[in-house]
Amino acid sequence: MKLPQTVDAELHQLVETIQHNCDIADAQNAQENPMCIYLLKMRDYFRWMHQLPLNASIPREKLGKWINERERHWDVVAEEEMSPLCIEGEEFDAFDTAGVNKTLATRGLIYSAGIGRGGQIHFHLGNEIPFLTDREQGIFVTSQEYARDLTANPAHSIDSRIFLRKEALQHYIWGKYEEWRLKRADNAMSRAIKAYPFEHDPIRAINQMSGIEIYSAWLHEQGEIAACKLLGGDWEKLLVAVQGSRSEIICRAVRDHLADTLVTLPALLEDENFASIHFYMANLEGFRKVIWPELVQVYRNHPHAPFSSSFTDTAVNHQPWLAHANEILAIYRAEGSDCGPALKAHLKVFEL
Repeated sequence: MKLPQTVDAELHQLVETIQHNCDIADAQNAQENPMCIYLLKMRDYFRWMHQLPLNASIPREKLGKWINERERHWDVVAEEEMSPLCIEGEEFDAFDTAGVNKTLATRGLIYSAGIGRGGQIHFHLGNEIPFLTDREQGIFVTSQEYARDLTANPAHSIDSRIFLRKEALQHYIWGKYEEWRLKRADNAMSRAIKAYPFEHDPIRAINQMSGIEIYSAWLHEQGEIAACKLLGGDWEKLLVAVQGSRSEIICRAVRDHLADTLVTLPALLEDENFASIHFYMANLEGFRKVIWPELVQVYRNHPHAPFSSSFTDTAVNHQPWLAHANEILAIYRAEGSDCGPALKAHLKVFEL
C-alpha cells in the first residue's frame, strides 16, 4: 500500500516495518488455510496491495505470478523475528498496541496487533475515523489501511479495547457479494443485499452497507467483552491449551454465540435492523452454523421480516451458551493443559 508523497520519511519507515512484520506473520500463517480459502484471500490481498477498486477485474495470469512472488518472499522472511516499531525516537515492541497508539494519536493513525485463532498473528495500521473513534472509551475505527496481513479481520478486541476496520469490512462484504453473485440464490445474503443498490451501483452499496455493518461488528466485540467477563481469565488459557485443534474452533464458536445472544442479536432485533440480521445469518457458517441448528431452523421457517417470536426467543437466549461454556471450563479446570482428549469427547454433545 502506497502512502501519499507528503508523508514524512519516519512514517514511511514505520509502514514498511509493520508491513514486514505482516509478511513474517503471513509466512507462518498463510498456508494453514484450506486451498480454496487461501486463493480467495490472496485474490483480495492482491486487490488491496495494488489499490484496485473492489469491482475491478483481476487477470488470472497476473494474479498467479504475484502469488508465486509472495510465496517466494514469505520463504525468505519466514524465520525472521518481528521488528520493533520506531516512532519519534522511541522504540516499541510490535505487540505494544497501547503504547504505539498513544504515540500515533496526533497523527490520526491507529495500530493493532493481536493473536487470533490457531495462534495466528495479525497486524494493521490505518487512518483513524475521528467521529467514530473514542480513545478514552477504547474504541478505535480505521478507514484506509497502510499495512495489513493476508487475513484482514474487520473487528477484534484487545484487553477490552475494540478495533474496527472499515476498509477490511468492505473487502469482506465484497467477497460475500461476489460469492453470492455466482449463483444468485434466494438466501440470507440475497435478503441482506436487497437493502442496498448492488445491482445499479455496487461501490455505493458497499459504502452504505459497511457503514451499517460496522455497528454490528462493534456490537459483537461488545458481546465478546461481556462474555469474557462472565467466563473469566481461564477461558483464554483454555484456548491456548487447545490451540490449533478442532476443539479450539468449536470453543471459539461457543463464545461467539454467547457474545451474540448477550449483545449483538438483542440489539439488532430491538432496532428492527433486519438487513443486518439477514447478513448475520448469511455469515453463520462452519462450526458456528453446525452447533446452532435451532437458530438456523427457525430462520428457515420465517426467512422474511418481521422475525417470528421463535426466532427472537432463540436469538436472545444466552443461557444455553453460558452453560456450554461453563461445562467446557470445568473440563479445563479439572484437566489443565492436558484437557484436549476430555474436551474432544465432551464436544461430541454437538454431534459434529
